[in-house]
Amino acid sequence: MRPNHIQIISPDHKFGFAQEDVWKVKFLDAYKAEATLSKGGDSQVISGKWSTIYDQAFRVELDNGLRFVSNFRYNIKPNWSEDPLKDGA
Repeated sequence: MRPNHIQIISPDHKFGFAQEDVWKVKFLDAYKAEATLSKGGDSQVISGKWSTIYDQAFRVELDNGLRFVSNFRYNIKPNWSEDPLKDGA
């Protein structure tokens, strides 16, 4: 309901869906990607490409037409630095 607002989710929260598939995606050089869906012992590698969406997410487009978006996770630090270069941030 509030875009660009920090959303805090408890560390023990479990996300789930009634049905789900698990894809493993390899991010390769030259913005290429390889995705594997494992179902019942069978697995197939599908090629594609990846890109970033600003500093917010990865986008993966596979050659079979499937597309995925995965947002980056940011952790809120308990304090901030007066001199981030000095502190190694």
